Amino acid sequence: MASWRLLPLLLTLALMLPAALRAQETGLLVGNARYDLAEPLRRGDAILDARDALRGAGLDLQVLEDADRDSLSTALRQLEQQGRRADGVLVALSGRFVSSRDESYFLPIEAQGASLIDTALSAVPLSAVMGLLSNAPGRAVLVLATDDRGTSSGLGLSPGIGRLDIPQGVTVIRATPTAARDILRDTLARPGAGISAGVEDAGGTVQGFAPGGLSFLPERASRTISIPPAQQGPSPAERDLWEQAQRADSEEGFIEYLMAYPGGAFVDRAEDRLDDIRNDPDRLARRAEDALGLSASERQAIQRDLVLLGYDTRGIDGVFGPGTRGAIRGWQGRDGRAVTGYLDRDQIAALDAQAATRAAELEEESRRRAELRAAAEEAYWAETGQGRSIDGLEAFLSRYPDGNFADEARRRLDDMRGAEADRAERQAWETARARDSAAGYADFLDRFPQGRFAETARNRLDQLRGQGAQANSEAEAAEAQLGLTSITRQAIEQRLAAEGLDPGRVDGQFDENTRRAIRRYQAQVSLPQTGYLNQITVVRLLADSVRRVLQ
Repeated sequence: MASWRLLPLLLTLALMLPAALRAQETGLLVGNARYDLAEPLRRGDAILDARDALRGAGLDLQVLEDADRDSLSTALRQLEQQGRRADGVLVALSGRFVSSRDESYFLPIEAQGASLIDTALSAVPLSAVMGLLSNAPGRAVLVLATDDRGTSSGLGLSPGIGRLDIPQGVTVIRATPTAARDILRDTLARPGAGISAGVEDAGGTVQGFAPGGLSFLPERASRTISIPPAQQGPSPAERDLWEQAQRADSEEGFIEYLMAYPGGAFVDRAEDRLDDIRNDPDRLARRAEDALGLSASERQAIQRDLVLLGYDTRGIDGVFGPGTRGAIRGWQGRDGRAVTGYLDRDQIAALDAQAATRAAELEEESRRRAELRAAAEEAYWAETGQGRSIDGLEAFLSRYPDGNFADEARRRLDDMRGAEADRAERQAWETARARDSAAGYADFLDRFPQGRFAETARNRLDQLRGQGAQANSEAEAAEAQLGLTSITRQAIEQRLAAEGLDPGRVDGQFDENTRRAIRRYQAQVSLPQTGYLNQITVVRLLADSVRRVLQ
């Protein structure tokens, strides 16, 4: 029974121990505002203003500003060690995020996000951070701060934070950077402050573990320090005016609030937002574009118009990332408009009209080049004897392997050689021609190095090898990325046929006839003659029809 009589004394001594000898809360603040490749986040480093309040409340705190992958990894490993003996763990991440179907990632400043693989290797998965926090259930808080504007993302990724699978006992808070700063400073750094109420007052949201009355720092008894009662909250009239200012999100609205309540509960947030508005010259243009509610297909149409006018949007994906914004600024500057990187309805109409005009110009240029090329080919056809000799036919095919007379030239050449070629060689030659590949012609030459078709095979083999295996592989990969459907392929074949380029059957299958027709078109418009489609070839080929084909 003596041990029970000692219990009050032991508790009193424990409360009198220095903080260094007791378990302590630990945390990590990361504020990323500037990115090497992604769009900067305004006030992304605002949460760092809460560091003094958190340290003053006793947190063992790490602070990173514009953190790269290495510094984030080091800090998280250190936090994992500290968290095992801490009363509570706090992680606050402010910056850019991207998400896949199953994961959300926090981007370090050097992250590229070109693909899901790149992101997985360079960014910080939020599941790993929440797993670290799950070691302190009930006292584990993750604060995620960003704005509503996404950043460009690669294949398999979406801008922003996706669905979170939050472990039991972990509290997740989401807010803007300045609101997150207020939550950290005024709620999480105050012993006994209720998380749900504080987050709601600051304009954030709470997910995961959030029972009523939950606080990050518990109220601790002290023999020498008394905590003054919390100040009375804002009046209903002040809160109404503040909510009106937030909805209007205008300079006038926040000024009205500050004049009415110069010492009010939301003064810091009003001044921060007013500063953001005054330092964002493109704000009105951005809001005007947002008000249009452009769909993904409408954004793709704008990107195609910009490509037609010679601007590189870095993809036609319906996402207005840095590439598209740069292209818009370039067009606005050349067109004598205010350079904001954002579009209104009149500018979209002007851009579309200019793109339609340019498409017509490109169509006419293509037609003229086709006429000139056809005339030159016809002249050389006559010069080489119009198919009357083997030498003449070989000379013609060497210069115009995909020309308008090429098929006739090959038939005549085969006829002239046919009487002399034996059946085995002819069969091998027909197989090589059908394959029309470097491997096919090499196989033929291995069997018939001195055959009737050997010289033609060597010429064609040199042409194929001259194009470069790597170039063909890259061109084939670029076409695959377009994701052309069978209907789209048929539309392309119809367009080639309308150009008089003889793509063969219109069946959605790109055979050698189709490839030859594509090379003919590429030659007409002075593009690399690969026989494969890429973004600019499709845009140039289809011009007025481009919207139907790429949607």
